[in-house]
Amino acid sequence: MNIAYRNLESIEELEQVVDLEVIVWELPQRDATPSGLLHAMVANGSLVTGAFDNDTLIGMAFMFPSARHSHKMLWSHMAAVHPNYQGQGVGFGLKQHQRNWALDNGYHTIAWTFDPLQRG
Repeated sequence: MNIAYRNLESIEELEQVVDLEVIVWELPQRDATPSGLLHAMVANGSLVTGAFDNDTLIGMAFMFPSARHSHKMLWSHMAAVHPNYQGQGVGFGLKQHQRNWALDNGYHTIAWTFDPLQRG
């Protein structure tokens, strides 16, 4: 399996992220993060990463700039991998892509949302 990771910026790509959220978390469409919001956040310093198997989006991760006690950091808010690709290292690859982007953009801390009631 040869997975490619890249930053997502276009509305068309971000619409695929919304579709993946709905599949992975079995969400009603209205509860997924709107692509317009993702687009505005990416245009202002956030990162949405996509994992692709050829041209198919199979995973995504979303993080945004934050601060705690005047300490600049990134908040990794969500990550999802299509059920057919879970357990194959795609999530790890997404996190490594986030890490590299963070270092390239002057961030040294990433915190994340974690729900201990959901298996990872």
